[in-house]
Amino acid sequence: MCGGTISGAIFVPGVAILTPLLSCGRALADPALPSITGSDNFTVTGLVNDATETPSNDNTNALAIENAIATCAADGGGTITVPSGTYFTNGMYIPTGENGVDLQILGNVVLASKTNYTVPNGENYFIYWKNARNDEISGDGVGSIYGQGETWWPNTSGPNLVNFSNPNAVEVTNITLTNSPHEFFSFTGSTTNNVTFNEVTINAPGTSPNTDGIDPSGNNFLITNCNISTGDDDISPKAETGNSPVTNLAITNDVIGTGHGLSIGSSTSLGMSNITVNNVTFNGTVFGLRMKSQADNGGVVQNVSFNNITMTNVFYPVYISSWYNGTGFSYPTNANSAASFNSVTNSPYTNGVTPLWENISYNNITSTWTSTTATNYKDSIAGLLYGLPSAVIQNVNFNNVNISAYQGMSLAYAGTASEPISFGGNWSINVGTGQQFGTLSNPVNANVGLNTAAGNPGNLTYWNGMATALYDGPPSMGTPNFNTWETSNVVYLTTVPEPTTGSLAVAGSALMLMRRRRQESAESE
Repeated sequence: MCGGTISGAIFVPGVAILTPLLSCGRALADPALPSITGSDNFTVTGLVNDATETPSNDNTNALAIENAIATCAADGGGTITVPSGTYFTNGMYIPTGENGVDLQILGNVVLASKTNYTVPNGENYFIYWKNARNDEISGDGVGSIYGQGETWWPNTSGPNLVNFSNPNAVEVTNITLTNSPHEFFSFTGSTTNNVTFNEVTINAPGTSPNTDGIDPSGNNFLITNCNISTGDDDISPKAETGNSPVTNLAITNDVIGTGHGLSIGSSTSLGMSNITVNNVTFNGTVFGLRMKSQADNGGVVQNVSFNNITMTNVFYPVYISSWYNGTGFSYPTNANSAASFNSVTNSPYTNGVTPLWENISYNNITSTWTSTTATNYKDSIAGLLYGLPSAVIQNVNFNNVNISAYQGMSLAYAGTASEPISFGGNWSINVGTGQQFGTLSNPVNANVGLNTAAGNPGNLTYWNGMATALYDGPPSMGTPNFNTWETSNVVYLTTVPEPTTGSLAVAGSALMLMRRRRQESAESE
């Protein structure tokens, strides 16, 4: 749904919390940029420009940059410049109070290799900027930071490349970062506010482990005009205990290559709201628009809007899962995990623990494959929406969404009667096998009730041989009697006519698949 503000109710048994939904495409206010008003402007002295790394040079260069930042901050701030050249450098610690500084890198600053690296002041980051205020890292389009991640992979977890602790009014701009040993940019602390990434290029091989690109945590973030390819989550907002909730995050005009795409979570316990993603291109990522968490590390994620997104050769263009387990492939479908499944099924909703996804819109989304004969095309799935019995995914709207994939969209614990999963506008899901929509059975082999106001029950299918028996549900979904159901899951899916014709189209159907939740049954008794 587009063009206005919608109020929705978070679905928790016995609780209704009204929350606003961002209208699609609504622009968030830009974060405050750093105010660097000091007059200092000098080149870092004492650097050793050398193509060969030595432990002595690593320490000398780190100390030279640290001292320059300290001097500049003491003089009231300004710009310090790392000139053209190659500078092997050990970890750097920038303490509280050294603010109002633009660290301008015009050369290539290289993190010490695994053999020579030492942790700066007990913080395992290449650059650790504590309580950064009105600070900037810039490159004027030519500067770079090289992490030598290949000396750490695959068996050792190295330092993050850059960490800002409790920053306010910080910008990273016009710089290239390559091969971080671990995450490229991370944020710690409970007061992070006003952070901008503009024209930043991040590169790591698609096989590099744990190389997240940017992991926002805090209020008022803008990631714009960036080009990111990594081996893990390219952008991954996190709201975990000890850090900050995520609010007012805008991701615009970016290009995402290899990696796990935009991955919201998995740590969402402090909550996330008001996230807009506009005009982003994905090419060859494993996931496109992913939202992930697990039953013991979740919170409320709401008011998320994806607009004008183009994806090519993306395996999972749409993904919402409360069953993430660190590998990303833990769903309520594995008969070998019945005990774990039942434990989660019987757990009540707990704020700050149970993941809950609500008020999410997808507008003008296109996902295609350049070749449907490629072997890896058969691994693609149009979408996965898997909530929990105690926290059903709800109020998810797809408008003008066109997805091509080998398999259709699979849903479980998704949609309620008042807040369904809905498709509208000029939409299509084109699949290479099976049908457009389906549900995965769960380990307890619950039956599935199917009712269609119009259309064909054939629009429902099951993947991976996990089908269970269908049976006739109540004659009307308008006022269902939950006591008559012998199932354990709810899925409501509604569609409106779309123009595509042919065997793979749902022409004029309104499909509603329903599986009962135990909590709803208890309330109706």
